[in-house]
Amino acid sequence: MQSAQAGQATRKHIHNSLELQRVPAIPRNSTHQALRSTHNLHAPRIEDLLEREQIHVDVQKTRKLIAGQIVLVTGAGGSIGSELCRQVARAKPRKLLLLDKSENSLFYAHLEVCGYLEAARATPYLADLLEGDRLRTILRAEQPNIIFHAAAHKHVGILELHPHEAIRNNVIGTHNIAKAALEYGTGRFVNISTDKAVRPCSYMGLSKKFTELCIQELSRNSVTRFSNVRFGNVAGSTGSVLRLFWEQIQKGGPVRVTDPRATRYFMSIPEAVHLILRAAALGKNGETFVFDMGEPINIYDLAKKMIRFAGFQPGRDLPVEIIGLRPGEKVEEELWESWEQPVTTECKGIRAIHRPSGETPGILRHIRNMERFLAQGDREGLLEYAVEILPDFKRNREVDIADQLRTAQDAPLSPAEAV
Repeated sequence: MQSAQAGQATRKHIHNSLELQRVPAIPRNSTHQALRSTHNLHAPRIEDLLEREQIHVDVQKTRKLIAGQIVLVTGAGGSIGSELCRQVARAKPRKLLLLDKSENSLFYAHLEVCGYLEAARATPYLADLLEGDRLRTILRAEQPNIIFHAAAHKHVGILELHPHEAIRNNVIGTHNIAKAALEYGTGRFVNISTDKAVRPCSYMGLSKKFTELCIQELSRNSVTRFSNVRFGNVAGSTGSVLRLFWEQIQKGGPVRVTDPRATRYFMSIPEAVHLILRAAALGKNGETFVFDMGEPINIYDLAKKMIRFAGFQPGRDLPVEIIGLRPGEKVEEELWESWEQPVTTECKGIRAIHRPSGETPGILRHIRNMERFLAQGDREGLLEYAVEILPDFKRNREVDIADQLRTAQDAPLSPAEAV
């Protein structure tokens, strides 16, 4: 206990010492010198950028779900997974199991968790979700009460180049861990999804759509309470546009924006994880929970705001380049399908979509067939089959390509327009 308190005190001291300050505006004639020293700039706080009321993280409410339970987090070393481990650890579980296939990520996530929990109550598992036998061995030995499934490949651009890996890791991996949870009587299973699963036009979004359907199908007549949680971008995560913009500003530009029309939903990592935990407590079986993320934010306006925060003028001091939408990217993201009917819940900021009416029946059979394509090394056949399962995917991609061409035809913005 003394060790845990000391660790918390140290983290608090470090956090306080890293209080961010606004960088004063730089005179125009000092721009060149300023750009050379931008690596010293402090990043803006997320709340400064989102311009909305922050969601309060209430540990007491989390404790009602977590205290005394055995909790497993997959993808424990990732942005969402590691924050899940922090918030779960603070809620005093009986045991916290951290599962990840990245050794380095798992090492640091476990090291941090041991600042909140005794080492005997935090166990790291280096494992791959594609190894079904390994997962069953872990669940048989540990008997977790709650599983938070955060492990996934998430980068749209990379998965457009390697779509079979989106299916292999996200779909087959989710199916494996969910089946093991069902087999060994896990009480609750929460699959963490994304707004890119709504009317998907990227292979990443398609794979996450399949995981949602898989969870909904497994929830039928199941003792395990399965649910999906779906939300937009988490600010500050690996690959987040906010981090990319800030790195570009630190290097002196240019700041690259895909499309001046593009909008995205944003939420901080602690906010998203707190709502995941709250949604887990609400789940009865088969629901998809969506988060109220406020109004979507225009990415071009966000880039200019971050440049101004650093003390520069967009277009004059730092160039803004419009590079066009890349394959798989949308102009606008959505939180639910047009036919879905989200209803408010007792928890502020969370809506529930109850079982849909038979969308894509037989998804478990389809997943088994996709697994056979992968085992045979038939990548082309796999992708053709995946599109057959969800015919709307092909139409969505055609709209996506039209948007990319429209952006490419637009002339780059002049410095005056960029301001």
